[in-house]
Amino acid sequence: IITIDRNKPENSIRHIFTNVPFTDFEKKWLKELKKIIDEHSDDNIPEGWDDGQSLGCIYTALCNIEFAHEIMKDYINWFETTFPMIITPRDKSWELLNNGFLYIYGRDHQFRPIMVCQPYILQKKMDYFSNSDIVNVCLFVCQFAVNNLLIPGQVENWIMFFNLKGTSLLSLPEPIKKLVQELSDNFNFRLYKCYVLGMSLIMRILYKFVSNFIGQPNENKIIILSGKKDEHLFDDFNPDNLEKRFGGRAEDLIYGKGDSLFPPRMPTNNLFLPHEDSRNILITEEEYIIRYKKGLIPKQSISPYILDKLKKI
Repeated sequence: IITIDRNKPENSIRHIFTNVPFTDFEKKWLKELKKIIDEHSDDNIPEGWDDGQSLGCIYTALCNIEFAHEIMKDYINWFETTFPMIITPRDKSWELLNNGFLYIYGRDHQFRPIMVCQPYILQKKMDYFSNSDIVNVCLFVCQFAVNNLLIPGQVENWIMFFNLKGTSLLSLPEPIKKLVQELSDNFNFRLYKCYVLGMSLIMRILYKFVSNFIGQPNENKIIILSGKKDEHLFDDFNPDNLEKRFGGRAEDLIYGKGDSLFPPRMPTNNLFLPHEDSRNILITEEEYIIRYKKGLIPKQSISPYILDKLKKI
């Protein structure tokens, strides 16, 4: 739920924000932010906005409460002017959803979706897609994941698998740089870890130097892989959830064939690591429904998949 840094609370990393207890220092930050919000009666706070979302803004602002207030206002305005976003097979952007540049395939052992990003595929189509096409498709995929692949209070993050094949961090296309900024501003706490594959030795050395200035919380989320057989590759997910082209055991997806990548499909139900026993981690669907009927599961955390099944029953 949260990895606490006792010496520097602002460096703590929270993964779950909904229906979980907050620490004393988080409660203090929230109280300070609420005071600022109360002083700005013109703030357009949408219905349903909760302390978890406010806390996400606080962490994004590195616990600068006044800055968190500005981030919160900017996020609310951005969200209301960006979504809902609709892309259909008739749109040019549909091709971008299925050409292998950005897609979701598999989950880690904590049920977090695995998002694959491959800038080299985009570089071949830079003259065909506009910058706004590229950024909008990425935001669409991220929000699709939030709406359909995450469960508040249970699964709130994703893993990014960043394939730098044929590209360099120093020569990334401008839309990618803009995208990184957009994701950092609006989906900051959604990233659990980012695995980077295909980085040259020189770039790995350079990154190691630069990472000293990134800051501990974000640095810990980046794992630079030396290759497909890197010992850290499957720290978080079963090999059955990663394609063979990346060193896993799942069949490689075919890029650019109709709707081959979107909507996302999962390669397997085998999510757990070799040493994990699912019987010690999960409850049965029947037990979940019993707890739901007894009101033992917080309303905001109820799985929409269970609710859908209950409606059919």
